[in-house]
Amino acid sequence: WESKSFSRLTTTIAKMAFGCLNLSTLEVKKNCDIVSSSLARNKNTMNELLFREKEMGHFHTLLENALNCQLYRGVQEITHVSGPLAVGKTFLLDEVRRLAAGRGIPVSKVDFSPEVEIVTDYTHRERVGDRYAGETGKIKLAEDVMNGLILAADAPASRDIKPDDSPQTAIQVFNNYNHWLKFFLNRSTMLIIDHLDEAPPEIHDWLMTAFIPAIVEASQEPINMYGPAPTLVALAGRIPLRSTHFSMPCKAMRKTEELPIRPFTREQTQIADNRNLYSLTGGLPGLIEHIEQLPVEGLNDPIEQIRSVVEQVILPEIKPDDPDGLFAIAATNRVDIPTIMEVTGKKTRKEAWALLRPLANSGVVLDHPDGYGHQVVEGLRTPLRTYSRRIRPDLFAQVNEAAAAHATGEIQQGDFASVLELIWSRACLGDSTRELEHQMGDTLLAAASNLSGDRLVELRAKIAVEVNSEDFRDILPPGAAVSLKQIALISG
Repeated sequence: WESKSFSRLTTTIAKMAFGCLNLSTLEVKKNCDIVSSSLARNKNTMNELLFREKEMGHFHTLLENALNCQLYRGVQEITHVSGPLAVGKTFLLDEVRRLAAGRGIPVSKVDFSPEVEIVTDYTHRERVGDRYAGETGKIKLAEDVMNGLILAADAPASRDIKPDDSPQTAIQVFNNYNHWLKFFLNRSTMLIIDHLDEAPPEIHDWLMTAFIPAIVEASQEPINMYGPAPTLVALAGRIPLRSTHFSMPCKAMRKTEELPIRPFTREQTQIADNRNLYSLTGGLPGLIEHIEQLPVEGLNDPIEQIRSVVEQVILPEIKPDDPDGLFAIAATNRVDIPTIMEVTGKKTRKEAWALLRPLANSGVVLDHPDGYGHQVVEGLRTPLRTYSRRIRPDLFAQVNEAAAAHATGEIQQGDFASVLELIWSRACLGDSTRELEHQMGDTLLAAASNLSGDRLVELRAKIAVEVNSEDFRDILPPGAAVSLKQIALISG
């Protein structure tokens, strides 16, 4: 498996399957893992696996360290995979599960997706939210997790796990199972929890403040002369853990490593599908796959494609109270509360916040990186903006007119950073690239006499980043490009 000839073979097979992709940066063993586990699957799956090289490499290292019992020396045991819907979190965890199983590491998985049902016997099915509700639900969850490890390890069931019929807490149940299982296995295990933010609130808090810390602490206990056999924990949700409001209760949880997954770039989207689907999917693999599964009559109709993506996938998943409010927020680069009030007809700031808060809590809307205003999360931002532009042009124009007016007022008051919002909104409204260049150049010329040298350099750098971003290129007419050289000439 480590031979150079096999490395050349796997690289050749991958290039035949995916086109001219450079796999030279992958280690030989990673080539084996990626190609051997994927040869039987379709092109989309294999493309996605290659584009997730960095994330798979993270788990590859964790699994190798777990097999060598090195985790207790300070390497992270808990990984939280975060990203928007349809970005491929479940896909990644399924690949990690296969990778672990191939190394003989038993894996137990819990999925809190509302669509998941648990078959408790041949005739009875339970929704995850119903099965794990309340204190009895916590005990069932602990039992299901540990029974999953027993099944994955092909270990015999033990009647001694519950020593008597006295009432026990979920943590006691876990400890009883864990002590027996670790002594039987004498090797590392893995727990995967998918759709963590879909868990009932009391179960979510209990997982993060009690159950997972108990697993980590149990991982540190030596079971033989060689030391502990650690339990890896992989979590997945739309919102980064650092953005949630619960406190990390122990040192192990505070050391949780965040692993964000980003959508495909425009170039990767082009490789995944020969058509230009970036403006329709935002580079989200789940949306690319959805378009490819449309009926034949909808495959080449952009209007039908964007309708299907938004109305059949995004909106049913997000369930916004006010879809127009979501389209308004996605229509431009940045939106603030006054703009939301103007374009949605909300009378008070409280009503505007009531629209915004559920979207923020579900990870759909984030604070803008500059700290002022809000924007839809990367990936969802592009298809929602395309839908608003093509299906709701009246709303799209209204939002950008309001945003442009607000940015103009801010610039007149000396906030020259608002030029980015003005340019963005004017581009959405159809201004030519020459007009955009003159607007940016004139603003920089005015800023030169009002800003210090460092702040002016910072503003120029922000404009350079913005006009070269994939989002900005997406709203310009095909083939159009804003020239930074031309802006520099205009601004002197």
